[in-house]
Amino acid sequence: MNVWCQFSCLLLVLLSAAQCTEGATPEDFKKRHVINKMKEGDCQRVIDDRKIKNMNKYKEINTFIVDKYENIRKVCDYGTCTNNGQYKSITCTSNTIFYIVDCILQNKKYRGSAKFARIQISCINGLPCHTGVV
Repeated sequence: MNVWCQFSCLLLVLLSAAQCTEGATPEDFKKRHVINKMKEGDCQRVIDDRKIKNMNKYKEINTFIVDKYENIRKVCDYGTCTNNGQYKSITCTSNTIFYIVDCILQNKKYRGSAKFARIQISCINGLPCHTGVV
């Protein structure tokens, strides 16, 4: 395979990942929304450690899905999905319930609220790039 072909393939992969909903990439998704262990009281520490901000300001609400990334990624493959042509993505709803921690900014401090819910994910090329809760 010549260098031009390799470069073209790499460019296509990078461009497709960069077009996720709201400009997020799969790596941004992991940083902002995926964690293996978390309790409601961990919100401030996790958001500070991960430097999660939106346009250099703290987000009003940030949702963490408490599970392994691979289990969350599978929602793109096996969830109930609809096409979202505006962003060249699909939106998939999980068929299973996940443990969720919503971190809500109140008086300049994050407070956590936990629940079990289905998740909704925007996916491109089988990779999650943005989340919501159903």
